[in-house]
Amino acid sequence: MKVLILAAGRGSRMEHLTNEKPKCLTVFRHQPLIERTLNLLQRHVPLTNICVITGYRAEALAYLPVTKIHNQDWDKTNIIGSLLVARNSLRKEDCLVIYSDIFFDDSAITSMLEVKGSAVLSVLNWLTVWNSRFINPLEDLETFKFDPDTFLLKEIGKRATSLEDIEGQFAGIFKITPQTWSKIEEFPEELKSLDTTSMLQLCISRSLAFKVVPYHDSWAELDNIHDIEAQE
Repeated sequence: MKVLILAAGRGSRMEHLTNEKPKCLTVFRHQPLIERTLNLLQRHVPLTNICVITGYRAEALAYLPVTKIHNQDWDKTNIIGSLLVARNSLRKEDCLVIYSDIFFDDSAITSMLEVKGSAVLSVLNWLTVWNSRFINPLEDLETFKFDPDTFLLKEIGKRATSLEDIEGQFAGIFKITPQTWSKIEEFPEELKSLDTTSMLQLCISRSLAFKVVPYHDSWAELDNIHDIEAQE
């Protein structure tokens, strides 16, 4: 299993906190986010199996004891644009993809390593988290629906108009098999411009299966300074 950590973005909404360092080095609960992620991962996979995809201020991540791949177009591409620079790994082996601006517990890793096939991690306490971040959570929440019998993802990433449209939230962690990736590379859309939930919705529309893995423990997304204050 290869682990790809997406750490190319600056995180401009972090304001002065990312003037000199990438967003993934934001300190949350006394530790840079990416260091916490690596500490959790090395309990389950060798460091040699972990790759960080860098971009903005890549030199600040040189000290990390893992492989790095640089996305030289980090300021022109979206998340999937960063993922594309690791296409050689995606074509050859199962890859666990992790956002670098999220906080989570060890159970998120174990759950995703155990599930077979392509899968997404879903935050179950999504309403509590989003209530702490927004006065009106529906301003930011996206649809998330899955089959209760098969746990296969049915819809994701559309603008939610009601809490009834939401049965979870994408946690910033997903697994993708070489078989699924080979189909994604055939998409006629410009992959570099897609965000993850848009890519997943395209997969659903083309009958590519992603299993939903419910996640019960601590989770936080650090998108701006307010998120740090609200979820600290």
